[in-house]
Order: sequence, then C-alpha cells, then structure tokens
Amino acid sequence: MHKLFLILVFILIGLEDIFAQENIDEIILKYLETSNIDNSEVLVDKIYDLKENPVDINSNDVYLLEILPFIKPNDIKRILEYRNRYGNYISIENLILVEGFTNKKLKKLKYFICVSNSIKNEISNESLLKNTHHQLFIRTSTNSKSKNDRYEGNNWRYLVKYKVYKNSRYTLGFVMEKDPGEAFFAKHQKKGFDYYSGFLKLSLNKFIEKIYIGDYNVSWGQGLVLGNSFSSFKSKQTTDIGIGYNKEHGNTSSNENRFFRGIYTKLNLFKNISLRALYSKRPIDAKVDIKNKGIKSLPNTGYHRTDNEIYSKDVSTENNYGTNIQYNGMYLQIGCNYLYSNYDIKILPSSYYWKKAEFVGKTNMNFGIDYRLNISNFFIYGEHAMSKNKCYAHFMGINYYSSNNLSLSLSGRKYDNNYHSKYANGFGEIRRTANEEGVYLGIEYDIFEGLKINSYFDIFRFKYPNYRMRNGGNGNEELLNIAYPYSKTVNFDLKFKREVKPLDKAGVKNTQIYKMEKFSYQFSGDFNIYENLKLCSRFEYLTFKHVNIDNKGMLMYLDIKSNFFNSRFKSYLRFCYYKTDNYSSRIYEYEHDVLYAFSFKSFYGEGNRMYLNMSYKLGKQITLYSKIAYSHKQVGDNIEFTFQFRYKL
Repeated sequence: MHKLFLILVFILIGLEDIFAQENIDEIILKYLETSNIDNSEVLVDKIYDLKENPVDINSNDVYLLEILPFIKPNDIKRILEYRNRYGNYISIENLILVEGFTNKKLKKLKYFICVSNSIKNEISNESLLKNTHHQLFIRTSTNSKSKNDRYEGNNWRYLVKYKVYKNSRYTLGFVMEKDPGEAFFAKHQKKGFDYYSGFLKLSLNKFIEKIYIGDYNVSWGQGLVLGNSFSSFKSKQTTDIGIGYNKEHGNTSSNENRFFRGIYTKLNLFKNISLRALYSKRPIDAKVDIKNKGIKSLPNTGYHRTDNEIYSKDVSTENNYGTNIQYNGMYLQIGCNYLYSNYDIKILPSSYYWKKAEFVGKTNMNFGIDYRLNISNFFIYGEHAMSKNKCYAHFMGINYYSSNNLSLSLSGRKYDNNYHSKYANGFGEIRRTANEEGVYLGIEYDIFEGLKINSYFDIFRFKYPNYRMRNGGNGNEELLNIAYPYSKTVNFDLKFKREVKPLDKAGVKNTQIYKMEKFSYQFSGDFNIYENLKLCSRFEYLTFKHVNIDNKGMLMYLDIKSNFFNSRFKSYLRFCYYKTDNYSSRIYEYEHDVLYAFSFKSFYGEGNRMYLNMSYKLGKQITLYSKIAYSHKQVGDNIEFTFQFRYKL
C-alpha cells in the first residue's frame, strides 16, 4: 500500500530537472563513498562553501581547490606557473591553455573558481554590509521507530543553521541542534537546543589573513598532530593520498565533539612564511569515576537523552594551545606543528584490552614536521610527529602524475602503539592514529577519454590489540574500479573490493589470530533515456567469511531522475531491495537527502526501502525541501520524514 502511494505521488506531481546540481553532488559522492565517513558533514559544507564563494585563481587561495577530487597538486602548480609566466588570468576559460586542463575538467571546475584582477581584503565601514549574502536553514526530521520511553524528549530532530558572508572578507555563522530523544525547552534543556555553536571569521588585510572567533575546525600537515577537519583516506580516488594540507574553517557541523572553541588566526609574516595560532577552551562530556577521582571514558555521541547521558554532559574542560609555522613556496612547503592539550580532570586507564595504550593523565603535547615537494611530475609528502611520551607517528609518500593520464601513489605509515593525539586523523585502516604499520599503492589511469581505471592495494599490520583484535595481526585490502562510457547516453561502473583483516572469534579468548575475508562486487549504470529522463541503477553482491561462517548479501536499487513540468519543482525517487544472511554481511549504501544533508545506510536481513526527495523554489530566496522514506523488514516497518526550509539572499 505504501509503495503504491509513493508511486502515485510521483506520477501526479511530476518530476523536475535535478541535473543542475548533479556535478556537485557527484563530487561530494566521490568523497563520501569511503570507509571514513566521520567528517562527511564538514566535507559537504566545505564543497558547497567553495561553490558559494568561488576561489579567485589570481589569488594565493588556489590551494583551497585541493579539496576537490579531480584537482591534483600538479594542477595547482601548473596554474601558478602559467600565472607567473603570462600574468593574471582574464577569464576562467584561460585555464584551457594550462597543461593538463581539458574541457571536461574545466566544466567541473567552473563551479568553484572565478577571476578578479583587483582584490581588496581591507574592511571598510562603507562596504561592510553591502553585497552581503545570507543563508538560513531550518530542518526537522523524525521516524516511527525512534521513540523511547526512557528518553526525556520527543523523537524529532531540530536543526537550525545560519550564515552571513561577504566573499572572503567576513563570515558569521551559527548552528543549533536538538537530537531525537533530547528535551526541548523542558526538563534538563530549559534553554531550548541541546547544542549551540557559532563563529565569526574576519579577513582584515594581507598581514592578518584570517581570524576565527568562536568554534572552528583545523587541519595541519598530514593530520598526525592535528586533523580534526579533513584527512586523506582510502576511496575510489586512489591517488589523492597526501593531498590534504593546512585547512581551517568555521564550525558548521552538528558534530558536538570534533571542534575547537576560542580564537584562531593566520598571519602572513613574510612573502612565503605564515604563522597559525589557536587557543581553545571548551567543556566536554565525560564519565567520572568519583572513587578514583578521574575520567573513566569520554563519550562522543553527542546524545543527552537519558539520565546517564545527561549527567555526563560538560563535566570536564579541555584546553588546547597550538602553533603552525609554514614556508609556502611554489614547489616546496614545510611546516612545524605544535599542540598542547590539558584536562582539568585526570583521564584514568581503561579496563578494556583494546584501550590499554590510550592516553592517561591531564596533559599531552605533540610536535610534528611536515613537508610537500612538487618537482616535475613527482609530488613528495610526509609528516613525522612525536607525543609527550616520546612515541612517534610517521607518514610519507610519493605521487607520480604522467603526461599520458597515468597517476601513481606510493605511501608508507608507522604509528607507535602509545602515540597519543586526540585530534590526529592520519591516513590508515583504523580511526586511531596509533598501533598501525602499512604500505599503500594507488593507480589511476585514463585509457582514453572516459574509460578510467582506479585501483589500490594496501597491506597493514597491528602489532598490539585493537577493538575485536585481541592479538593484533596483519591484513590487506584491494580495490579495482572501472568506469566505462558505453555511449553518450549510457555509462557503466564496475567495482571489486576485497578485505582481509584480523577479527576475534566470538566468545573465544586465546592467543590464536583469526581472520575475516570480505568480497564485494558492485555494478552501476547510468542511462539517459531522453533529454529529460535519466535512470541510475546499482547491484551489489557481498560475501563474508570468518572461521566457520560463510555469509552472503545482495542489494539493488533504481533511481529515477527527470525534468518534466515546472522548473521550480525538483524530485528524486529511489526503489531499493536487499537481502543478507545477517549483520556481518551488511551492505552500506549512500543516500541523497535534502540539501546539505547526505547519509549512509546499513542494510541487513531482508527488506526494501524507497524514498522520494522533493524541493520547491518559492521565488529567488526561499526553497522548501522534503524527504519521505519507507522501509519494510520482517521485524516491522519504518517511516521517515525530513523537512527543510532554506532562505538565501
């Protein structure tokens, strides 16, 4: 009945052109289709920020483009070389004259760049409020299964985001959120939202390039000392390793843990030398052991729904001080990174075997040196860091970009078991930048226009216990992705992935090392039926083997995109069916959502899911978004609803 209802709604209201956003959505998808999805909201916001505030290719902000998956360090170098040789760019179309820039790449890049022959960063009273841009989001969502009698509040989520900006001169923003189950203007939340965050960014002049006041995110080097904003990770973009570098931005995420609160600045001391400095002091959630007078754990869910979650809110205070000094030449960048962290309550040793080596005490310090060298077709990078206890983390690599569309990436990592840095986010197999050694090889080859092969091989070892790896062990992971344009209207994508990792046998505590092996086969196709009708489909088959377990799973879906009727209305419809033996053979799938919201769902058991995204533009400033999703499983049905209001001026 629910299926029939959604189909009738789809037919009656018609469909609209969603292709205007398609290129940007595909760029975001390339980042989100990865095992590391912790910072997906930050990445989405940053890419949309680039669209709203394009980078001037005649300025020194060209390095900001490195976040885009189709831009390599070699491309940045060539943009700068061409500008130094022939002068400023007159239009963005001039980039077609730069070596390596094709019409296809320029077509994607045009959303994120602009050209201005004269740039004035100084703020004047007359121009401060002229030509400003405002953006307000109000989002609410719920589902029929989130209600719990133990929770203080209702099962609705409320989210409010506001941002006002004037190009690169200043930005003001704030975020307010209430999670499902949290009280709202009642009980323990008499002030309304459970989470408040805000920031002000100023760009005063060439010397004081940036100042952030309030909440912000920062990444330095390769993320071994500080990487709470962005980091490199394994994905279908197999040669993007080592590209992520110094980045900072105001906090626009609803993640209540990975941000700093205080003041941050970037100063340009000399022509190629800059200084970054941060100070942060903010309350953090903690579960305190009163008897031993210390913190036994640091919850990071951000939920405050039950008595235990509420009593752990803002129990402790965390202080951070940090500096980064960087030399930034066209071919060579070198940085020195320092971070000091302090807690007002001592963190106690954990009783869990996989946390025995984690940080204990009240203070920690990290120091690191990072570098990037761009010579001819080679890009060399790395970072070497040390924590207060004199344990080390090393990451280094080299990328090669040939003139015949071949790219190679080779990197190695070695993180000591007792290396401590809460905000580290180095490249690796596990979230914790510690207890890991590995070698990674990535290959990317455009055989001819459109036909592209991406592949990587990663071998790694854990010398000491990790979560569900009581005795450590080694493993490996391989990926092969082939994108093939069968014709102008049909595109195919084939992906194969194999993972072998140590994994404990349930209920067994001994010295034997067990391994699990997972195979994933994925086939995707895009079909442009007519000029205004597009179908996208995917089929995935997965096997999971561990000791005597041999589980299987499959998932398939069909997306329908079209552009009939009124151009103010947009919609997106998906039908999905899945069947897996159990949770171990679960399949993750990316889902479109309302603007600025993207999600991954895990599917296990047997069932089907469908959802309909819609948006309607009321004039130039106001757009309404909604998502209706219906899931059917043997254990019961679930209905989800999201509504979003966007005001942009």
